[in-house]
This record gives sequence, C-alpha cells and structure tokens, in this order.
Amino acid sequence: MVIAILGILAGLAIPRFQDAQARANSARVLGDLRTIQPAVEMYITAGNKMPSGLKTGNGGINDYVDNGKKVFPLLVEKGFLGAYPYPPNYSEARAFYYNGGTTHTLPKGMEYGVYIKTADASTCEATLNTMTLQEALQNLRT
Repeated sequence: MVIAILGILAGLAIPRFQDAQARANSARVLGDLRTIQPAVEMYITAGNKMPSGLKTGNGGINDYVDNGKKVFPLLVEKGFLGAYPYPPNYSEARAFYYNGGTTHTLPKGMEYGVYIKTADASTCEATLNTMTLQEALQNLRT
C-alpha cells in the first residue's frame, strides 16, 4: 500500500520536475541571448572591428557558430562579456518549454553564435544555432 502511494506521488512529481527543468533551460537561453545581443552591439558601437572571415547573410548553423567562436573571445577580452557563453549542458540533449505549452527536446551540441546580417557586420543577432533572439522570444517560454 505504501509503495503504491509512493508510486503515485512519484508519477505526479516527475513530470512537474521535468517541466520546471525545461522552463529553467528556456529562461537561461533567453537570458544568455539577451546578454550576448547588446554585448555585440556595444562592441560595434565602441568602434571595434569584427574579426575577418565572418560569414554574412542567412547561412546555416555552422556559419553562426563559427562566427560566435571568432567574436565571443573578443567580447570577453574587451570586457563586453564576462565569460564565453555556453547553453545549458550543451553536451547533452535538453528540453525547452515552448509557447504552445509543450516541452521539446533540442539536440545536444547546440551552441550560441552570431548571425551577421550585413557585410560590414554593423547589424548582428545573437543565435542559439540558427534560432535568433527574436525567434527565441517568440518561441521559448519561461
């Protein structure tokens, strides 16, 4: 009887715990993207030059992540970012909570990047793989 009650309680608690983890992951990613975006903008506004070899236009995941790997160390070095940003447990698949009220698992290895819109790199957006900050604000829920 006691085991049955514990089983029922566990059955109720585990989904709520997983939902809380997904909301926490979403909140962290939104917070990180909200930190990265102005750091990139302030770096450019301060008259700093972006590194050479950045990929512009609507590229793919590797373009954005490669851009981030070139830009983030500069932002840290110049004091625009406190540390190199990594998504929550980027070495494992992680659940995120979407505005539709459902939890989706995103693949492991997701990384932050920078989407460069213009050739002079004056317009940039922070990304999680190819999800821009604006898309994350529309899709992720905390």
